[in-house]
Amino acid sequence: MTLVSKETMRLTTVFLILGGALLLMTLEAEPSLTARAGFSVEQEPRKEIKIDPKRFDEFVGQYTFLDNPDVVLSFWRDEGKFFVQATNQSKWEVFPESKTTFVRKVFPVQMTFVRDGAGKVTGLIWKRDNEERQLKRTSNQPAIDILQPFEKREAMIPMRDGVHLHTLIFTPANQAEALPILFNRTPYGVGQNNSESVNRRFREFVKDGCRSTRAPIRMTRLTGS
Repeated sequence: MTLVSKETMRLTTVFLILGGALLLMTLEAEPSLTARAGFSVEQEPRKEIKIDPKRFDEFVGQYTFLDNPDVVLSFWRDEGKFFVQATNQSKWEVFPESKTTFVRKVFPVQMTFVRDGAGKVTGLIWKRDNEERQLKRTSNQPAIDILQPFEKREAMIPMRDGVHLHTLIFTPANQAEALPILFNRTPYGVGQNNSESVNRRFREFVKDGCRSTRAPIRMTRLTGS
């Protein structure tokens, strides 16, 4: 667990990986308190080097965590950019620290590819703080999620008593016929939702074809008379 302190705002962001899933929490705290609590604070930026993009091609494929086989990392290249995507997660852009080591800039994860005696890439080491996890290469082809593009629009839906609910409406960009509508209510606000979040939250419904609306319950932000 790593705390990244933003002294000007006195905010500390906690990135926690549990079984390959990323949880994000933002806490208000003094930077000095986080240090005394025993958390590491990242201060120096990662040093990025330049490599020939084609050198990344030998790393392309799927890698499975030995301690959690349900979580797979897929690596691929798009022109001069390098990406990794974990199972049911968004893709990340990664940057080379060396010819075999790549990092994510948002939080300090280091990924080092491993070769066998013949020079063939067989796995990688996932390193975060002082913890290392081993992954085995299981395929030379990445499993890249192809997301359904949705068009997003906002509306204030009136209730019978005059209260208006802030509502997001997502419609498939290539819709050619009438589709069922999935209504989703939440107490946590809806402003952060986008096309990608709809794809991941309602994966099976998206495959079958549907429109989605997401609205807060009453007494939440952007809801009023």
